Formats: sequence, structure tokens, C-alpha cells
Amino acid sequence: MFAGKAGCVYNSGMRILINAVSARAGGGVSYLINLLQSLPRLCPDDQFLAAIPDIRLPVEISTLENLTIRIIPEASGNVLKRYFWVQ
Repeated sequence: MFAGKAGCVYNSGMRILINAVSARAGGGVSYLINLLQSLPRLCPDDQFLAAIPDIRLPVEISTLENLTIRIIPEASGNVLKRYFWVQ
């Protein structure tokens, strides 16, 4: 364990899922974009998988080596479909 650049203590080489299927508009999308731009750069030894609805993201986000973005079609639909996907 060590203290990362952000001051957090964690094990390096983690695989982290970011469940952002509810970030569809407004502030949620802005927060998600900022998170996806910053977190993989702060933790280059970790692997991130972001599950997102079908939304537009800046191109430079998808070029980060330790970030995989998976578009979940069910998340772009109604709340019931999103609920069953999360379960």
C-alpha cells in the first residue's frame, strides 16, 4: 500500500468499475467527464472500466490506455431497463 498523488492510500494495480449508467445529462455528465479525464491519469497503474449510457464524450478520454469505456444500451432507455441492468 502507498499514498498516491491524490493522497489516497490504496493497492496499485486495481481494476475499478465506474458505474455511470445514470449520468445522462447536465451536471452528472460534466462530473463524469471530469472524473474520466482525471482519475486514469492520477492512477496510471490501475485499470478502469466505465459503464455509461449512449452519450457524447470528448475524444481525448477514449485515448487513455488504462480506461475502457463500455456503452450500455439498456442505460439509454427507460428507468426499468436500467434497473434490471444494474441488478
